[in-house]
Amino acid sequence: MEDIYFFKFPLEDSLAGAEFHTLKLAKHFKSQGHRVSLVSSDKKLIGLFQANGLDNKYLFAGWEPTAKWSLLFWPLTYIIAKIKFRRILKTTSAGSVFFMQSLTEKLILSPMLSTPSSSPPYQGGGRVGVWLEHKVPGRWLSKNPLLGEYLKLAKQVRMVTVSNYAKNEFMKLGVLENKINVIYPGIAIHSSSQPSFALRKGDGLRIGILSRLDPEKGVLNFLRLIAPRLPNHPNWRILVGGSGKDENKIKKIAATNSQIKLLGFVNDPDDFFPQISVLCYPSQTPESFGVAVMEAMGRGIPVIAARLGALSEIIQHEKTGFSVNPARQDEWLESLEKIENPEIYQKLSRDARLAAENFSNEKMFSAFDNLIFQNR
Repeated sequence: MEDIYFFKFPLEDSLAGAEFHTLKLAKHFKSQGHRVSLVSSDKKLIGLFQANGLDNKYLFAGWEPTAKWSLLFWPLTYIIAKIKFRRILKTTSAGSVFFMQSLTEKLILSPMLSTPSSSPPYQGGGRVGVWLEHKVPGRWLSKNPLLGEYLKLAKQVRMVTVSNYAKNEFMKLGVLENKINVIYPGIAIHSSSQPSFALRKGDGLRIGILSRLDPEKGVLNFLRLIAPRLPNHPNWRILVGGSGKDENKIKKIAATNSQIKLLGFVNDPDDFFPQISVLCYPSQTPESFGVAVMEAMGRGIPVIAARLGALSEIIQHEKTGFSVNPARQDEWLESLEKIENPEIYQKLSRDARLAAENFSNEKMFSAFDNLIFQNR
């Protein structure tokens, strides 16, 4: 039995795929008999742990140095975080495991785990540190004056990315390939090979969108594209699950179109997916992964997604779904019209579910167990 800590001190709280991935890992380790605890300033993630009966502690550790203004406070953040992290380390056992998710603890906590051993992950005094990189490295890291320190520490740790695309992006910054482990997020594979929504001839599409409603997710632009064309498809319905910065603008579109319905934030995907026959994922920026895409495929629901980032690792075009050129807006409508064909739909549904078996929870848990506990 080990003590396993999840650290996260983001500049902004969030509740999306990364947070639910963290929760899933925490529940797995607890089910194995390990003691699991979250230490974080992210109130949304803390609420998620509380709702699932997992130990959690709120801790302010300064401001994550991922913005110009927060970098100005880095000297103060360094002092605050180091003092508080030292207090926590004094109460931890030699075999403790630390998952680090935000830049603050990666730069400050990692070297505090004592002198690294010759074998990764970062080990000192029997403690193990693992960097969880849920995001693709953007300007917040590539243009960050602390990048040099990040790369120096990255030579002494084991990093986990959630796709090969993300791995390659970190390698472009200078992270060594042999320090990066790709472990895809897992999903529950449903026992039935049938989709949640069986499409028959004459049925209308139930088009689902499950995403943060932020500009980079492309939901607003997708609806602006599709809404004027809905009168030509009177039996189509669009269900939008999520919340975010574009929510009010999306509400205005829905208010003038009875074929579009907003569901708000979706707590349980099992409530959402049975209502849809196809998932659209119109992201406008490269994704490190796409949990909603895999959740849909695992239920035999075909996906139409933008051909960006790691989404191309998940979707085989015209075999398990459709991969759309984001610069070709007409491809969205063409793909939806193709999926209306019951024969095409059933083939995509069957192949999508089979492909999803490569992304099972069991495979993910096994990979993390091997990374952390092997040779200990």
